[in-house]
Amino acid sequence: EDLHAATAVTAVGRAAELVDAERQAFFSVYLARHPSLLDFAHAPTTSLFCISVERYVVVDHFQHVVVLNVDQKL
Repeated sequence: EDLHAATAVTAVGRAAELVDAERQAFFSVYLARHPSLLDFAHAPTTSLFCISVERYVVVDHFQHVVVLNVDQKL
């Protein structure tokens, strides 16, 4: 109700659909975490994506903005 008490986090980066063997590998991880979504996960209209986050944008107190860059060097 009170926008000044809310906090929002936006992840900014690149997303790519997982296919074939890579999809199968992460599909198992997804279902282990969310077993109640088995039917949803097997639906022909459902895709699985990998997101490489480049930065997070955190907004709180309605106007206080913090940008957190993610170091992609692993």
